[in-house]
Amino acid sequence: MHRLHRLLTLTLALSACVSADPAVVARAVDATLTAVVTPTPIVVVVTALGGGAPIPSVTPDVSVQQTLAAATETLAAGSVTPPPAASPTEIPPTATVTDTPAPTLTPTLTPTPTPAPSSTPLPLGASLFEDDFTQPTLWNLGEDSVQRAAIADGQLSITLKIADRFTFIYNLTRRARDFYATVTASAAECGFRDRYGLLFRVQDGSNYYQFEVDCDGRYRVSKVVEGTLTPLEDWTPSDALHTGGEVANDLGVRADGDTLEVYANGQSLVRVTDATYEEGGFGLYAGSGVSDTYTATFDNLHVWELKK
Repeated sequence: MHRLHRLLTLTLALSACVSADPAVVARAVDATLTAVVTPTPIVVVVTALGGGAPIPSVTPDVSVQQTLAAATETLAAGSVTPPPAASPTEIPPTATVTDTPAPTLTPTLTPTPTPAPSSTPLPLGASLFEDDFTQPTLWNLGEDSVQRAAIADGQLSITLKIADRFTFIYNLTRRARDFYATVTASAAECGFRDRYGLLFRVQDGSNYYQFEVDCDGRYRVSKVVEGTLTPLEDWTPSDALHTGGEVANDLGVRADGDTLEVYANGQSLVRVTDATYEEGGFGLYAGSGVSDTYTATFDNLHVWELKK
C-alpha cells in the first residue's frame, strides 16, 4: 500500500511536468518505464523544467505496471507535438477583370423611306404664256430717285437705291385662274434681309398674293388686301433655298382653287389655303434689307394651266 501511494505520487508529479516541456517529460517517462521492468530497483531522477525535487522510482508489481501504463498513455497524449495545421490549398489569385458593360445592341430597323420632295406638279396643261424679257413694252418700266426697273440682255432687273424699301411691277393683261408659274431670280450682291419674289392673282397695286425669298434662306407667303399684308406662311427657313449673292433660285407657284403651293428649286416649301382672290395677273417684287443699293434680276417667266 505504501508502494502504491508512492507510485501515485510519481504519476501526479509526472502529470505536473506536462505543462513544463513535453519533450523532457517524454524522455523521463521512457526512462521510468525502462527502470520499472528492471528487476533491480533503479532510482530515476526526472527534473521538471524550471526545477523541483528529485522523484525516486521503484519496481512496481503487476497492478502498479498497469497504473504506470495508463499514466504513460496519458503523458504520451499530452506530450505529442500536434502536427502542424495543414496548409490551406493555395487559391490562385483571381484575375482582375475589367468590368466592361455588355455592348448595347442597336436593333436593326428598316428605314422609313423619306418621301421625295415635290417637284413641278405634273401633268401640266397648255402653256398660257412665256416671257423671256425681250419685250420692254409688256412691263411698266422706269426710274426715279428710289427705284429703277429695266430690261436688258433678256433679263428684267429691279434696283432699290435705299435700304429697307420694296417695290414691284405687274401686268394685268396676262391673267390666269388655276396655273403653275415659274421664274428664275437672283442677286449679284445679297445682304441681310434683301429679298425678291413673284406676285400672282394680282388685282391691282393694293390687292394680290405674294411669294418671296430672302438672301438668308427664308421664304414667306402673304396676301395683300387694300395695301395691308397678312402672312399666310410667315418667314420660314428652308434648305431648298440657295443663299447669298451670285446664286439663282427657281421660284414656283401652283394655284388650284383656294389651294396655294409654293416651290423653290423644284421642291415644295408649303401649301396654304386662301380664297381671297380666284384669278388675276402676275408681277415681280424686290425688297432691300440692309443694302442701300440692291438689285434683283429675273429671267424666263413661264405660266402653264393645270391639267384637270
